[in-house]
Amino acid sequence: MVKAREKSVSKSKEAILSAMRNVMFMAEHDLPNSLLSHLNTLCLQQGAEQFKDLLVDNHTSYTHNKSVQEFQAAIADTICEDLRQRLSQSEYYSILLDESIDVSVDQNLIVYVRKLSDGATADKILEVNDLLFEYELDVKKMCGIATDAAAVMVGSRSGLTTRFKELVPGLLSTYCIEHRLALCSSRAADAIPYLIKYQELVNCIYQYFSNSPKNLSRLEKIQEILASVNADQGTRLKQISNTRWLSFEESVTALLRNYSSLITVLLEDNYPKTV
Repeated sequence: MVKAREKSVSKSKEAILSAMRNVMFMAEHDLPNSLLSHLNTLCLQQGAEQFKDLLVDNHTSYTHNKSVQEFQAAIADTICEDLRQRLSQSEYYSILLDESIDVSVDQNLIVYVRKLSDGATADKILEVNDLLFEYELDVKKMCGIATDAAAVMVGSRSGLTTRFKELVPGLLSTYCIEHRLALCSSRAADAIPYLIKYQELVNCIYQYFSNSPKNLSRLEKIQEILASVNADQGTRLKQISNTRWLSFEESVTALLRNYSSLITVLLEDNYPKTV
């Protein structure tokens, strides 16, 4: 009886580990959780008999979204614990920070940690809000920090790097040169009245089509007709946005490539706001 129970537990463990490997594979390749059931079935068809033990009954197969999330949480805990131990053993480390907004408009802080280990560097990515405290990292060991050029990061009074330098006087800080270039170009454009008006015009044209399926459909039909003459016809219109780097150039380029079809539609409408 004991041996039978141990054998059953061993088979169940092997099945769960196989399922977790598939979950890890999906995470590494940015695949949706809904694919786990199909991926497990494919493995079973390829001869991976251990997946049969996941089918407890008609209603339990460990492929439900909640099960996948539990697998992901267990994998994340293991990875983070291993990373925490290696980071705490490192003599020095540096961090690189950036903040982004996801599709649900939630702010997320991304922290890249570069540690010194056996004379070589290793990059790992964590998304945490309080990495130093959570991973028991001694701030005095931090020798470098890199961020974007936003004021909240590099501000001379209350910027993040400024506050860190108060704790670590010898801290080396740098910022993303591409982000600084994007800020310079957008602010320079905002200082010229003509360019401000031009940006408004470009965005007005963009919204005229993006907010109206009817207008967009007419534009696409004309683009199809003119495509035989100009292969660039059909380039997607873009909106000028201060949060998208160098979007001005992309927006203007899209207008130029679609100039003929845009003029045709706007003149046909003969609507004051389209001029």
